[in-house]
Amino acid sequence: VCDELACMKACPSGALAPLPVATLINMGTARMDFDRCIRTHDGDECRACIEHCPIGETAIGIDDKGAIDVREGCIGCGVCEHECPTDPASIVIVPQA
Repeated sequence: VCDELACMKACPSGALAPLPVATLINMGTARMDFDRCIRTHDGDECRACIEHCPIGETAIGIDDKGAIDVREGCIGCGVCEHECPTDPASIVIVPQA
């Protein structure tokens, strides 16, 4: 997921029409493993998944208890999983069925 959606703008046939990201993309949803997450497990202030999310806090943020909160705006792009510093990642994408 890129900010410019350049492929849609450059598509010569019109097969890829520019639409708002939230209505356009739904690849899956992020799922947290809180036991593995260094924010909830180790008390670290990690925000890698939030800071790199191309959708922003509509998709992922911090809940009122200080834990990672995957929200309805998540489109399942996988950036959070890729950027998670734990191995294996504490946040994974569950593909859209």
